[in-house]
Amino acid sequence: MTEKSLENDVIWDEHGVPYSRTFSDTYFDRSDGLQESRHVFVDGCELTSAWAGKNSFTVCELGFGSGLNFLATWDAWQQTAKGGNALHYVGIEGSPLAASDMRRAHSLFPQISGLSQLLVDAYPAPRPGFHRLWFKEQRVCLTLLIGHVDDMLAQTSGPVDAWFLDGFAPDRNPEMWAPSVLESISALSADGARVATYSVAGAVRRGLENAGFNVAKRPGHGKKRHALSGANHLPKDIRDPAPWFRIPSRVRTNSQHIAVIGAGIAGACVAHAARQRGLRVTVIDKNQAVASEASSVPWAVLSPRFTAEPSVESEFYAQAWRQAIPLFESLTQKNSSDVFRQIGTFIVAPSAEDATRHDKIIAQRVLPEDHMVVAGPETAEAITGIPIGHGGFFLPRGGLLQMSEACQALLRSANVILNQSVASIERRGGSWALFGKNGEDVLAADAVVLASGISCTEFDQCADLPLRLRHGQLTSITSTGQSEAIKTALAGKGTVTPVVDGGHVIGATFDHFPGRIGENAHSTSEEADIRNVSQAHHMVPRVLDDSEVRSDRSWANVRSTTPDHLPIAGPVAVVERYPSLYGDVHHGRHWKRYPDAPYHDGLFVLGGLGARGATSAPLLAELIVSEMCGEPLPVSRPVADALHPARFTMRALRRATNPTG
Repeated sequence: MTEKSLENDVIWDEHGVPYSRTFSDTYFDRSDGLQESRHVFVDGCELTSAWAGKNSFTVCELGFGSGLNFLATWDAWQQTAKGGNALHYVGIEGSPLAASDMRRAHSLFPQISGLSQLLVDAYPAPRPGFHRLWFKEQRVCLTLLIGHVDDMLAQTSGPVDAWFLDGFAPDRNPEMWAPSVLESISALSADGARVATYSVAGAVRRGLENAGFNVAKRPGHGKKRHALSGANHLPKDIRDPAPWFRIPSRVRTNSQHIAVIGAGIAGACVAHAARQRGLRVTVIDKNQAVASEASSVPWAVLSPRFTAEPSVESEFYAQAWRQAIPLFESLTQKNSSDVFRQIGTFIVAPSAEDATRHDKIIAQRVLPEDHMVVAGPETAEAITGIPIGHGGFFLPRGGLLQMSEACQALLRSANVILNQSVASIERRGGSWALFGKNGEDVLAADAVVLASGISCTEFDQCADLPLRLRHGQLTSITSTGQSEAIKTALAGKGTVTPVVDGGHVIGATFDHFPGRIGENAHSTSEEADIRNVSQAHHMVPRVLDDSEVRSDRSWANVRSTTPDHLPIAGPVAVVERYPSLYGDVHHGRHWKRYPDAPYHDGLFVLGGLGARGATSAPLLAELIVSEMCGEPLPVSRPVADALHPARFTMRALRRATNPTG
């Protein structure tokens, strides 16, 4: 054992097999690791028969390691799964390998080189938290959970159909086999969930039996005489510590028809995520064109929102960034167009106070190095082309998004109905009926997603949502000799684009907007232009001094936001029942004494995206469709709870105030 990776504790034996110094064990069998994976896990869980005929199937592996078990499962899926099924694979790993080590480990198995290449190319830089990778053509979704096994199991969701227990041996990695881990496995299991492991240690067998699994020894592989496999016959009923946010059961039916109300970036991303799973999607919008309201913005600067201290908000936006960028990159590649100008986004620190805040953000390492580059004043000028006060940080994969073109590309495979209002929806039997202004039937669907901004509150089921309107105006200004040197999108307290369409686009205002959306939503003002110019001068002093406002190019519209500035995304609860169910929560009763939340079955809402809709919509859509289909969630439970539509009602109940006031 002589050659050590610079990125982790992996060393390589004389046969090229990876070996962990921490756990003093190889990552897979030296004689034939791929065959071991197939025998112990794929065959041990009888996967080829278990996933037959299912809409989706979920495997969860404890100890993702080199990814070999995932590749073996993916290979079996390609060979045996039929129809529009989707394979979800959740991999939990506390000490992730680098992509280069994975590639080297997989080189021993040329028969899966194609799948290995897809995995390694998409594999994220290891960072704690959730990472979701879709391999659309193969109908496979990998969700990597990087962190301590107990923490990750507590933050994820079921139901899981099959478990691969492939941590290092119990005597070398006891935390992976702890009773708490096995209890969590049982709690996340679907009825009859299968389990397989190479370990036949007595403690493992007894732990699984205590967790409700019937297990038995079976022939092992190679030098290991036995392996263990079985099925869950008695799932543990471990209650959710936030029953008022508990995710409802899946709503899939044989027809699998989803109606999405709203054809802006939110609705377009929902349609794309649903089509990715083979669902039939109809998108309905009251306007005459796709992306007619807030999503009609000419150029959107992609930028996340991070907080100086660790927070759920930062966790959400870091993951949203990692989800959005590959999606928009793929749109440009597939459409051979300029949907996404990937020129990078530089987050400006115009003052020492801003620089201090940025230092705190950077210290959290919220994004991997290929997504975030720290830049002092000199480096900042080299990156952006202009002097940047105190520097900042650069997001090299950011840039400008043409929102309307992006929406059209995302909706390409959906059925889109324009110039059609939906005035009300009603649950009838096992489906939803959608009605127009005069009570006429518009459509029937198995599930509905409301993604129409402030208009979501016009439906009785969402009338309580505290969505608020903000008026935003963008200003177009002429370029100057200095400003023409700007090479990247600039963001901070406002945004500045490089030269596009003959000038710079700066902004945007974020003003209170009274009443409902009307013609005044598009009204522009000289006063708002002046504020945008002042804000741009503060971000990049002197660079724009000689520029002039092109008032005929100003753009304005309204967008919806929330009191806590986080979006609303999730199933719609029957909140009028919350006071009777949870009205005494402020007294400190234990959560185990409360029932699970009641929901409008098959109804979901996505709104309040505010000023960062383009950045957040792809992950929010993935969350909603995962909930809809009963899949593992792409975000942690704390993030999902922070986005839940009923969170405002629960906050009011905890304060013992009127929840509808």
